[in-house]
Amino acid sequence: PSMFVQILVENAIKHGLKGLEGHKNLQIKIDDDETTTIISVIDNGRGFDIRRSNANSTKTGLNVIKQTINLINQRNRKNKMTFRIHNVINDDGTIGGCKSIINIPRKIKLV
Repeated sequence: PSMFVQILVENAIKHGLKGLEGHKNLQIKIDDDETTTIISVIDNGRGFDIRRSNANSTKTGLNVIKQTINLINQRNRKNKMTFRIHNVINDDGTIGGCKSIINIPRKIKLV
């Protein structure tokens, strides 16, 4: 679906990397096999906390992704898209960034 990668990259920069001191890392990975395409956006920023209150954040981007996936999944009973977002945890247990993952089944019918 259009704009998914753009939304995730924009969020990684705006909420994860902006204002971060030192080395900034942003990865966009696309893995593909016979059944699924997996898109991952990974940063080494502050991490993701849904409870964090940010007056400047409308969560519009994530809501667009979630709503679009819900619409697509209504038409696809067997092959459903999934979206996950979680923190990257360093070896010492500290938060080392954020990883967003979208799984898109190969045989999906888009809206």
